[in-house]
Amino acid sequence: MMSHSGEPRPSRICTIAGTDFSRLVLKGQVRITEFADATPNTCTLIVRGTPTMIPVKGQEVIVGLGNITNKLFAGNILTVTRLQSKNTMRFPRYQLECIDYSWQFDWNRVSGLYFTNTDVATIIGTAVAAFAPQFSTSRVVAGMGSIDLQSNHNELLSTLVQRALKAVGGFMLIDYDKIVHGFKVYETDNLPSALTSSNSNFWNFTYEEEVSQVRTRVIVVGGSSTTTAVAAAGATSLAVDDTRL
Repeated sequence: MMSHSGEPRPSRICTIAGTDFSRLVLKGQVRITEFADATPNTCTLIVRGTPTMIPVKGQEVIVGLGNITNKLFAGNILTVTRLQSKNTMRFPRYQLECIDYSWQFDWNRVSGLYFTNTDVATIIGTAVAAFAPQFSTSRVVAGMGSIDLQSNHNELLSTLVQRALKAVGGFMLIDYDKIVHGFKVYETDNLPSALTSSNSNFWNFTYEEEVSQVRTRVIVVGGSSTTTAVAAAGATSLAVDDTRL
């Protein structure tokens, strides 16, 4: 693929359950939504099916740029919608709604874990090894703080990890290599890139600005009460009947 300037653009690579679907993904029909916190990233794409290549819910999806290791998205198919505009269509299209590896991370519920004055990194490492061993905790920073923590009510593993990190002011994310990140100061190798005129890593990029959520004045009414005595002008205190809010 060539850009208008004559420079080559990296090709999009897509595999489903390890099978190369790159040529079957409809052009312009891949949408990836990413979030800065632990909210799962999502991907929507439309592919053409063949007699031997039909996507199935639960299968792993990886979208790469240039090669499959340069991942733009990785996760699993949650929903498969068959798009068949006419009954004579030989190879129907399929719309896939995908979610990142956070879905796999929470396959098993956590129960029976107790920690006393234990480093958060140790807590997370122990929990992940017991309930999601296919994930690594190599990017959970040690020494963020020690806490007491109990989990005995079949909670989501991601909830436990976030509780532990929140107790020390930390954050979590799961990357596309199934590595859990836990940190208090954002990692230097994951800092966002500034969207400036010198950043040429995007094409057909658009953005919009709107003011519907901008407020210039907010009026707040607090608690109220009744005065019990006359206050002189300039008085520094008021006698009221009830000071409860």
